[in-house]
Amino acid sequence: MKKTRLAVTAAISSSLLAGSMLLAAPALAADVYVPDAPKGVEGDSYPAGWFTGNPQPETAPVDDETGITLTGKTQLLYGGIIDVAGPDTFTSLVESSAVDADGDTYFQYPIFFNPDGENLGFTTLRPVDPGTPATDAEWYSSWEVRIDGEVILTEGPHTFAEIQTAFQGAIDAGAAPEVLAVGVFVDTGAEALVRSISFAGDNYYFTEEPEAVVPVPVEEEATFAG
Repeated sequence: MKKTRLAVTAAISSSLLAGSMLLAAPALAADVYVPDAPKGVEGDSYPAGWFTGNPQPETAPVDDETGITLTGKTQLLYGGIIDVAGPDTFTSLVESSAVDADGDTYFQYPIFFNPDGENLGFTTLRPVDPGTPATDAEWYSSWEVRIDGEVILTEGPHTFAEIQTAFQGAIDAGAAPEVLAVGVFVDTGAEALVRSISFAGDNYYFTEEPEAVVPVPVEEEATFAG
């Protein structure tokens, strides 16, 4: 297979520094070609970089030059930490997210709403509709979120405005929400060929890396004064 290295078009991508994705500082956009190599797997915590989430898929993702094929149920996530300074920051993350795929894929964002508290307030937020996420569509929270005994987000469907309110409620309570990973999942019984996943200003390609084009010098005709 030909996807054998990472190609970064910017000098350094901020989302690759120390395996973290910090949106507080301006990001340098990058195009990253993800190698054909075994992905990490979820354990007691999320690993840095690309990994498959629990429950582990019965059929492992298959890489080739056309992309990565996910057979459901499969979660393909990029692990890191995104500090969410407020609802606008999470909105920016969602608006920067996109997927190019054949088949239904659903974006998801695992989150600690209260990472330093006794109750971490874990949930996974995802749009109900497949494909590139939209802030004007219905969303879903996998768990109820409480901070200091107060419910700031119920399990189940929500408008995006309600999710923004939950982020603000956590921050008003003194918490600093963190997005633990970003990625997509393919549901049970489905299959999708994923060509690229984008977020936080970076584009991750699972297709074959194109060959660099070397410009051919053009000889200029000499002119003579006569």
